[in-house]
Amino acid sequence: MISIDLVDRALAQWKQHVLTISRLHQSNDDYHAAAMKFVDELYAYDEAHVLFKPTMAKEQYVRDSKAGAISYFVGADPLFPEDTGFALKNWKNIHFSIKKYVINGEMLSWMGETQFEDKTQHITRVHSTFVWIRSHYAEQAKIMLHHSSLIVD
Repeated sequence: MISIDLVDRALAQWKQHVLTISRLHQSNDDYHAAAMKFVDELYAYDEAHVLFKPTMAKEQYVRDSKAGAISYFVGADPLFPEDTGFALKNWKNIHFSIKKYVINGEMLSWMGETQFEDKTQHITRVHSTFVWIRSHYAEQAKIMLHHSSLIVD
């Protein structure tokens, strides 16, 4: 059964994965492998149809494949030429706020604000919506819908 606790743990993992990818990129380590692990662990591409609308994507703004999600986070995929690697932007902290939850059967919808702080203390604010399901294979929440958009100040 899906629960708020399961989703809150998954959100904490989501944050750590993005920060790890950023750190590995800065130290010239294998950030692409970390991105593949991130998408495998937290996005339900292997269990369900997933819809992902990345924050900065304009041309290919629906990512319904694992390759499209990985490309958004780390770039360098010729099938997604607009991607520069959102997780490579030298993030130092991520904070979730204004969290709202709705449980509907086996799905939990989460909506809130996600704040990304970079090394210069600049904050990028994003409205985020996630729909989570419980993995069929582990005690883990996985994303089946992710929509993000920039907050224009």
